Amino acid sequence: MPGFFCTFCKCLITLRNFLFISVLVLFALTVKCISKRIKYPSLIFYSLTFEQAFLNSNPRQLKSFLEEKRFARYLNTENVLWQVRSWHPRRIASRGFTYDASFYLFVRCVSWNSIFLVTKKRVNFRNLFTKLHHRYFKEIYAAVFESFVWAITCDELESQIHLVTTQSQFRTQPINFNKKYSHKSFRTMMWYSINSRGITRDFASPEGINLDNLKGKIDQQLVWTDTHGALLRNKSVGQVHVVGSCLFQSSHQPIPPRENSDELHVLFFDVSPVRERTLDKFGTESKLQDSLYDYDFCAKILLRSISTLDAFTKSRGLSLKVVLKPKRIQRLNHFNYDVRYQDLLRNLSIREPRFSVESPHLNIYTMIKSADLVLGPPYTSPIFVASELNVPSCYLAFQANEWRIHKSLDSIPVYFSEEEFREFLEKKFPLK
Repeated sequence: MPGFFCTFCKCLITLRNFLFISVLVLFALTVKCISKRIKYPSLIFYSLTFEQAFLNSNPRQLKSFLEEKRFARYLNTENVLWQVRSWHPRRIASRGFTYDASFYLFVRCVSWNSIFLVTKKRVNFRNLFTKLHHRYFKEIYAAVFESFVWAITCDELESQIHLVTTQSQFRTQPINFNKKYSHKSFRTMMWYSINSRGITRDFASPEGINLDNLKGKIDQQLVWTDTHGALLRNKSVGQVHVVGSCLFQSSHQPIPPRENSDELHVLFFDVSPVRERTLDKFGTESKLQDSLYDYDFCAKILLRSISTLDAFTKSRGLSLKVVLKPKRIQRLNHFNYDVRYQDLLRNLSIREPRFSVESPHLNIYTMIKSADLVLGPPYTSPIFVASELNVPSCYLAFQANEWRIHKSLDSIPVYFSEEEFREFLEKKFPLK
C-alpha cells in the first residue's frame, strides 16, 4: 500500500508539472507572436535586486557604470540585458530590463525556425517525462524551458555572450553558467562588496567563504582590491582582475557646496545588527548564528565614536555633524533584525541635533566626497570607497579583540579602542 501511494503521488507531480510546462509554453508562444524580434544582447547581467537597480541606482547610472573604461577589457557592454528580481512596474517600463532573461530571449530573440528545428531534433516525450519529477516549479522551469531556450541560443549565437552575476549567487548560478554552455558564453562574477571574509572567533580556519560551487562555472572574477584578489586566486575560481569599487552607481554626480567650513562632517556606515536569539512559531527560543554585528557591538562603536568625536572637535574649536547611512531599510517583522537598534537611532536623532540618519538609497560616492571623515565597522565596503577617493577613513572595532579582525585591510586601519581612534583623529586633523 505505501508503495502504491508513493507511485500515485509521483504520477500526480508529473501530471502537474506537465500541465505547468504546457501552459508556460503556450503563454510564451502567444507573447512571441505579438512581440517584435530583436538581436541578442551582448551581455546579460543577473542577480540584481530591485533595490540595487532602481532605488540605490537607476537605468542611466547602471549603463554609465558598466561603460566605464576599467571594464572595457573584461565585458562587452554594447547591448546589455539586466535581469532584476522584481515585478515592479518601473522595471517593466525600463528598456533593457526583465524579470527573467530566458523568457525574454525566447519571446524576443530566438527565431521561429530554430524553435521548430530544435524541437524536432532534441525534444521527445520520453526525455521530457524524465525531467518532470521535480517538486518545485522553479526546478521544472530550469530543467525543461530554460534548457530548451539555451540550446536554441547556443545554436544561433555567432559569438560568445557575456554572462555576469554577483556573489549573491555564489551557491547557485543560472543554468546557462553550466559547463555545457561554456563554448558560447563567457561567465563573470562581479563583487558588489569589498571581500568575502567572514568575521569569526576562529583564528585557525581558512579565510573567506566556500566557493567550491563556482569551480568550472566562472571564467573571471572582478574584485575591488588586491587583497581580495589574492584570496580568490588561491581558490581557483577563474581569472581574477582588480577593478576597484563596484556599487552600480555613478561616481560623477554633482557635490553640494559645504555650508560651514568650521565643521567636521563625519559619515558613518553601519551594518544592521542581528538578534542573538529568536522565537519560532511555537514559541521555542533558539540561538542564532554567532555574529560580531549584534546590537551591543553596533551600538557601542556608534555611541563611543560620537563621544570621542565630540571631545576632539571641542578641543579643535570645531562643530560636529555626524550622518549615519544605514545599509538598508529593515522591516520590523524581519525575524533576524534587532529592533532595539532602530529605537536607538530614532532616540539619538531626537536628542542629538548634530546626528541624523539618511536614506540608504543615496549615492554613496556623492556622500563620501562631501564628508571629512568616513567610519564604519569592519569590513563594510564604503570605507574602501572613501580610501579610493582619498577621504580619511578607518574601521572601528572597539573591544572586539576576540574576533578574527586584522589590524588593517587594504591599507585601511582598524582601531580596537577609543584611544587609538583619538590618535588617528589627531594625526589626520592636526592643529592649524
